[in-house]
Amino acid sequence: MKRVISIAILILALTSCIKVNAETQPELIPMHATAYCLQGTTASGEPVRKGICASGRKELFGKTVILYQRLPDGSVGRGLGIYEVKDTGCKPGVIDVWMPDLEWCDNFMRIVYQDGCKGKIYCEVIEESEG
Repeated sequence: MKRVISIAILILALTSCIKVNAETQPELIPMHATAYCLQGTTASGEPVRKGICASGRKELFGKTVILYQRLPDGSVGRGLGIYEVKDTGCKPGVIDVWMPDLEWCDNFMRIVYQDGCKGKIYCEVIEESEG
């Protein structure tokens, strides 16, 4: 588990330094980001933890995604993180990222609203679900 987290942190560091060209990406899904800190079990049956998110888009459930800022001109901004879609329960156009507490939620939302993004993000699927 620690190795997976270490790899995810490394990838996050790399993605935050790289400007992504939306024209060369296989698919960047425009969505909105929110954050939650409820305790409990996700729709996948796993307990909530860092590195997971919820999506209202059923086709994303069980996949790993990279989230990027969606700048006001529609271009791709900095990377916001890599998450496993393990939960449901939000609107179809929303990614709801789990955070440990309200302070973390507030910090995440400040980043999502920086640079005029107004909570708009791009979601890129990087790992298909098994099966």
